[in-house]
Amino acid sequence: MLSIGFESISRETLRSVHKYQNTPESYRALGAKVVLVEKIQNFGILVFGLFMFGFDQEDASVLEETAKFNIYAGYDVCAYSVLTPFPGTVSWYEMLRDKRMVYYDWDKYGQGYIVYRPKNISPEQLRAGHMTAYKEFYSLLSIIMRFLISGSRSSFY
Repeated sequence: MLSIGFESISRETLRSVHKYQNTPESYRALGAKVVLVEKIQNFGILVFGLFMFGFDQEDASVLEETAKFNIYAGYDVCAYSVLTPFPGTVSWYEMLRDKRMVYYDWDKYGQGYIVYRPKNISPEQLRAGHMTAYKEFYSLLSIIMRFLISGSRSSFY
């Protein structure tokens, strides 16, 4: 299995965090063209996609679109996390300057809390969308589609 930090399916988000090497159109197969996810799987390696929610450029639509994209692209496993601007990072300083930091207690810095005020989505929408992405990607129908119907990998996985 290969874990890859794809981060986002939004080109605008990727540009804003200087991830120019990540290009969403290269993550999945387009017609007959084999691209990254399928190419890795053709070597018998499972693809574990890592995605993050809560960037300033994103609204609620990206949460559902990401899970659907991951299913369509045939990822084997995905993990979704919520942006956590840790003290000392550029994001933290920017949010501190804009008075968007909510918690300063280290016990809150993890996936259990949203420690800042997101720009284009409420913290409740972000949390709900985060959980919905997991439920959608790991639904029984999604698993059947990715592994038993369209997947070329062994159903053992």
